[in-house]
Amino acid sequence: MRRDPADGDLEITISDSGIGIPESRLTDLGKPFSRVENVMSRRYQGSGMGLFISKTLVERHGGSLTITSAEGHGTSVTVRLPADRVVAPHLAGTNRNSPDFDL
Repeated sequence: MRRDPADGDLEITISDSGIGIPESRLTDLGKPFSRVENVMSRRYQGSGMGLFISKTLVERHGGSLTITSAEGHGTSVTVRLPADRVVAPHLAGTNRNSPDFDL
């Protein structure tokens, strides 16, 4: 999590070092009922709506959700929210001295 010093936008990136997603399937992610199937993911059921709902909520706040991935190297999901849509932790009742909230 970081705050962009140029415009104050909040950027949150979550990454893994898993099996990754084929480049040909990246454009399908974020669409309703879209799932990337492989041997590992067949064990887990889901409707394929999670990324679609997340992307829609973020975009309705004027932000963006992007996904980058490389097969065999993992995936990163980045959410970027405009500064005017982010509540400062001390205004939200969060401990402003917490290391998790360096805003």
